Amino acid sequence: MEKPLISIIIPVYKVEKYLEKCIKSVLSQTYKNLQIILVDDGSPDNCGNICDDYARVDNRIEVIHKANGGLSDARNVGLKAARGEYIGFVDSDDTIEPFMYEKLLSSIIENGTKISVCAVNYTYENGKKLTKTKLGNDCTFDFYQAMVEMNAHRIFDMGAWSKLYHKDLFNDIRFPEGKLSEDYYIMYKIFERAQKVSYVSTPCYNYLQRSNSITRNVK
Repeated sequence: MEKPLISIIIPVYKVEKYLEKCIKSVLSQTYKNLQIILVDDGSPDNCGNICDDYARVDNRIEVIHKANGGLSDARNVGLKAARGEYIGFVDSDDTIEPFMYEKLLSSIIENGTKISVCAVNYTYENGKKLTKTKLGNDCTFDFYQAMVEMNAHRIFDMGAWSKLYHKDLFNDIRFPEGKLSEDYYIMYKIFERAQKVSYVSTPCYNYLQRSNSITRNVK
């Protein structure tokens, strides 16, 4: 039986220093049935060319070039193009561990959920890596527990990127445009629709702490 398709949406804007490392980490996944959607959000640097170069090398990559509209708009364009039964998001300056989507999908199937979330490594440009406080064991949370954990920022938060979603969770839900911390506006709706969240205690996502990133500068 063919494994379900996972669509991975990667918004791209002014990240030419980090982009290749990000794309390579997605191409290195042990889970192979992927649709990789690179959304070039009108990036003024060389990102568009890098995206096109990788699309020529691997036919799982699809590139969308569009006028700049911001992170939410880029993700929403990616959602429109997604064909997978499951959807993931990766920010283009971050990387993921090779086993990330294998583990997240297994967790969904084993626990009968529609969403899974993994522990996160905080990485720094000097090579330092810190694992966010994590539970020792994989587990599931009901809606209430998941909301408590998300808002406490203990073992996971509202970031869209450390999760795998069944496509149905995004029916009629899109990222709001023109907002900072846009994930915050939809994640409670996603959790409510899912009702149960699987947690993978192995850190799978490497979240780069850039000194000049949007989230670090505007609080």
